[in-house]
Amino acid sequence: MSTLRLTCPLAERCESCDDTTDLDVYEAETLVGVTCLTLCRICAEDECTPPLDLPSAVHRALIHREHLTATPNGD
Repeated sequence: MSTLRLTCPLAERCESCDDTTDLDVYEAETLVGVTCLTLCRICAEDECTPPLDLPSAVHRALIHREHLTATPNGD
């Protein structure tokens, strides 16, 4: 899992444990591709990612791809 500082949005809570402190955006591998997740430091260190069903994983991987292709000025 790697930390991102691209155009991936930072959520208000850890997507794994709902903590609201020490959050960052990370990339995680799924069966259908790479997705971005907001995780607290503890969940990231433990590689504790939320379970995703297949439709959710596909949807998130496609959205993450859009994050990676977006330019910093939004064009």
